[in-house]
Amino acid sequence: MEKETISTVDRYKGCLVGVAVGDALGQPLEFAPEKPDKPVKDMLPNPFNYWKKGEYTDDTMQTLLLTDSFIENQSYNPDDFVRRLVEWFDNGNAKGLGNTTKISLSLINEGIPWKDAGKRALTKGGVPANGSLMRTAPVGLFFRDNHDSIKKVAAEISGITHAAEASIEVCQMASQLVANLVNGESKNHAISSVKDKYRTAFNNAIDSLPDQKKYPGGAYVTFAIALSCFMNTETFEEAIIKAVNRGGDTDTQASITGAFAGAYWEVTQIPERWAREINPLSAAQIADKAQKLYAATAN
Repeated sequence: MEKETISTVDRYKGCLVGVAVGDALGQPLEFAPEKPDKPVKDMLPNPFNYWKKGEYTDDTMQTLLLTDSFIENQSYNPDDFVRRLVEWFDNGNAKGLGNTTKISLSLINEGIPWKDAGKRALTKGGVPANGSLMRTAPVGLFFRDNHDSIKKVAAEISGITHAAEASIEVCQMASQLVANLVNGESKNHAISSVKDKYRTAFNNAIDSLPDQKKYPGGAYVTFAIALSCFMNTETFEEAIIKAVNRGGDTDTQASITGAFAGAYWEVTQIPERWAREINPLSAAQIADKAQKLYAATAN
């Protein structure tokens, strides 16, 4: 399929289904002490039975919470998104959350305003982790034609739980890259545009790659891994396999890779053997949310 024939809505679907597929494929290998003997190319059971085979984690859950907020409000409503996050957290469904996210949402429950929670978390053990990067793709989809809104909203969505500069910057860069890709830009142009807009942050992220083993869940490292896996592959499948088998925070780095790769190669290029195993929502249900999100951006 020629790139110019791909519809924007199929790129939306590819982005959100890509997040879930990468997340689910990576979750059994998350922080595994050793890399597998041979590359993992199919969904596997979780070795600790913490997740079901093909089940996506909190990465996709938060992405879908933000997606639902955009859809139901037909606009950006941070108070609504925070409410959804806290309800999900309080209902005991938020398994797998990173410590910084837990600290921030607990502070909100204690009455700290959400605009201050992420900053306060940094004084209580919060770190510049990737916990907000994992949910940021819908910002790029909803504001795909407005860089200023992407920059502002991505920073705010991150700051709810992750107010460290690195966490905010990678959310801005990832959201902008998603926007560029769903708008049909080539890989090189889409990435170069992000680098031009965020040159210092972009270089900081690339320079962090040698520190993967030391900071496997770091914001800069995760963004750089996802960018590398997307940039240096020729198919959606190849990109995700590369991200999953790199080791470290495999579910998050593969979910971000999936957002980029799905936005670029679109939903029909996602292997069916992966898509059919996604749960608890199916790939078709997630694609339906993407369709509704696309419709919301047209209003």
